[in-house]
Amino acid sequence: MDFRQLEAFVAVVDQGSFSKAGEKLYLTQPTISAHVNTLESELGQQLLVRNNKLVYVNEAGQMLYKYAVRLLSLRALAVSHLVGADTGEESIDIMATTIPAKYMIPSLIAGFRQRYPNIGFHISRCTPEEVTAMILADDVHIGMSGTPIEPNLCHNDPIAVDNLVVITPNIEYYRCLGANGFPVDALYTEPFIYMTGNAANPYDLDKYLPLSEGRKLNVVSELGDTEMTIRAVEEGIGISVVSEFAAEDFAKFGRILHFYIEGGQAIRKLYLVRRKKAHLSRVEQLFIDYVLATCKIHA
Repeated sequence: MDFRQLEAFVAVVDQGSFSKAGEKLYLTQPTISAHVNTLESELGQQLLVRNNKLVYVNEAGQMLYKYAVRLLSLRALAVSHLVGADTGEESIDIMATTIPAKYMIPSLIAGFRQRYPNIGFHISRCTPEEVTAMILADDVHIGMSGTPIEPNLCHNDPIAVDNLVVITPNIEYYRCLGANGFPVDALYTEPFIYMTGNAANPYDLDKYLPLSEGRKLNVVSELGDTEMTIRAVEEGIGISVVSEFAAEDFAKFGRILHFYIEGGQAIRKLYLVRRKKAHLSRVEQLFIDYVLATCKIHA
């Protein structure tokens, strides 16, 4: 097992496609397939389920994905520190879960670099548990997550409200069904695509959705990535629940529909997290101050 194989595997999971993974890594599709096939051969088990429309991880693949993301993040973090020390350049390391990493941090970096153009960034996308572990271990000083960390040990400043929305195929049936908010009962009766617990699924549906005790979702597929789930909905496989941040672009171009839940919204907060006793660098403190001034919300 080597880093090239892990990079290929993670890219396929993230993109839901061997060809898109190749585009992301600037490799041919056969090269990506060869890396993944070699990885599966070395481990002696299948990691990906392949069908005509989607590629997604099985249980073994979910387990490896979690560790692979962390290994790749730690490698990049080590390189960032060594290169920064060698060149004298200042940089900021951030551990973040999927939604803040993809949909908040890029605009924050753009705004911050207008003021401080010489400061670089290294962003690692990971699970809420990994953000917690790295912050508490003082391996990284800044994290962003939907899960607050030990309040006695850490600052947890809410910086955004993340609405969870029901996404459906863009057909007239769902347009009528969700006209006044998506009915709670339909969450149980419609075919449902459930995101499995990894870096791309930073919330527990039972915690945020008005699901009744004793009733079960009509789960027809379990996928391990937000964008893969959205594409599955676009293909008509079923409905799902994702962050509004993730759904907006797809809905804007008519690829899916998205609705708030009837009678209210499923809402969670996203937090800027860091240890209270962390020894922050000058640039880290500057970035924290900028984020709090730019997007802090009421607790």
